[in-house]
Amino acid sequence: SWPEAELRPAFAFLLDTSATVPGLTLAHATPGRPAMLYEIGPGFGTAPDWMRNDTLSALHRWRGRLRVDAADPRTLFALGTIEAARRNDRTAVRYFEAVLVRDPRDANAWLMAGESWLRLADWRRAAASYTRAAELAPAEPRAAIGLGWAQLLGGDAAGAARTWRPVVRSGGNAATLRRMIELYTGLGDAAAAAEARAALAALGERP
Repeated sequence: SWPEAELRPAFAFLLDTSATVPGLTLAHATPGRPAMLYEIGPGFGTAPDWMRNDTLSALHRWRGRLRVDAADPRTLFALGTIEAARRNDRTAVRYFEAVLVRDPRDANAWLMAGESWLRLADWRRAAASYTRAAELAPAEPRAAIGLGWAQLLGGDAAGAARTWRPVVRSGGNAATLRRMIELYTGLGDAAAAAEARAALAALGERP
């Protein structure tokens, strides 16, 4: 039940009815404040296969926590992060948006929402999310890098070049730096292209 999940959070997965556990059959579940009545049968005590997977284990635990408090931003953010890692981006975005309803100034939630919208090829929503993240955390290069991608993929190469210029050295990964080199070379900005090449070389990568 929910008080037990509060006292023993490691067992919160038992509140998640999508978590199949050998030897346990759900007999009754209460609405509202959650409680699950399980019938014990053969195989009880055997660890389910999903427990060997850290991501799935975390998913079931946090889903159980969500049954206890559906409005907890920490739980919502954790579930969004897990679903994003599993590339279930439409589900992830719903969790991040639920976080932002409760705390519109959560820069990390805006960043994560931007990443999911980017993978969903919704350049407008991705750009809006990254722009808000940049406003809330101006020193965070990931916001500018993500915004630049949204602009570039959305057809605004000049806007992407302006957005990326202050964070070329913080490009982070080889794919972004290679795209920066291509972009700045095409625009005739030799200095920016050289800076991106230097950052790529620092990662031990070739252009």
